[in-house]
Amino acid sequence: MSVLVWEEPPPASEGTGLVPHELIAATLRSRPGKWARLVEGGSAVGLVTWINKGGRLPYQPSGSFEAVYRKGAIYARYVGRAAG
Repeated sequence: MSVLVWEEPPPASEGTGLVPHELIAATLRSRPGKWARLVEGGSAVGLVTWINKGGRLPYQPSGSFEAVYRKGAIYARYVGRAAG
């Protein structure tokens, strides 16, 4: 079994590395209760936490979105306004 794969990295201009939180939140709100798989290049654990706890403004109030990380992918959905 090899632990190395020899290949050139993709061009630096390919993607910005930024997550479009406003777009993600708005799209999830447009289909309440429906799960979506997110494509994300940073910390999966960080993004799942932000979504679940409303750690970024687009995902507030806390508890109005639900996210999980399973089999290498992030899944999220809008569950509605949290009570409180």
